Amino acid sequence: MSRVETRTKLDLEKVIFIGRTYEEYMDMYLLSEEDLKGKKVLDCPSGACSFPAIGSIKGSEYYWI
Repeated sequence: MSRVETRTKLDLEKVIFIGRTYEEYMDMYLLSEEDLKGKKVLDCPSGACSFPAIGSIKGSEYYWI
């Protein structure tokens, strides 16, 4: 077998999560807090960002797929 075929794990020196802030999403989609308050939001996927966490605190319901 070649080296690629026998390799069973990935060795990473470090992992960096990249995600947008709540404010970046609000600006990017021209949203206001009134637009989202009390609304259901489908998150497809926001990844490592603060948008669903802060949005939930501010009164929105988030669903992830």
